[in-house]
Amino acid sequence: FDVHEYNVAENQHIQHTNLEKYSMSSLTISQDGKSLLVQMPDDAEVETAEDSFDVKQRVFEIPLTNPEEQRPIDITPNLKIGIFDFVIAPNNEEIIYQAISNQDSGGTFQYELYKYNIKTNESQQLTNLKEYTVNPVISSDNKIFFMVDKRFGQRNAEYHLYQMNMDGTEVKEIALPNNESHQ
Repeated sequence: FDVHEYNVAENQHIQHTNLEKYSMSSLTISQDGKSLLVQMPDDAEVETAEDSFDVKQRVFEIPLTNPEEQRPIDITPNLKIGIFDFVIAPNNEEIIYQAISNQDSGGTFQYELYKYNIKTNESQQLTNLKEYTVNPVISSDNKIFFMVDKRFGQRNAEYHLYQMNMDGTEVKEIALPNNESHQ
């Protein structure tokens, strides 16, 4: 994968990176439009197939004027596996991200949402649902909406919509058609 831009008005295609990554997700453009943030594997030091098992998923900042100067944002120095999804808060000072909360348990991984403050370099766990919590989105009234797969690790997924405040309080499920359980 690589980062491309297409200007519809000018019918112009621009390729911003030549990384040829195995995966990229959560593409976000900075507020000033000068860089972008993307989740991808930090595999710069990988030399062998065995090395690839130790790769962390991280958030990278890529300056649009000089993409070769990409740099990882070190949100999770203690996480062995890394970040799998994220969104930038409207205040441009916080990142809401998904990470594994039970890395050392040996069982099915539990994915929770966390908040990282860019200015203080501090992370805080927002959810403790012990499920597969994914796809955070921040609304215009600063609520975090996200999905929870109640059957993660099983044959068929069963997604439920939740919302909470930016500080992780007032977590509640939003009733959707075809979902059997609602809180």
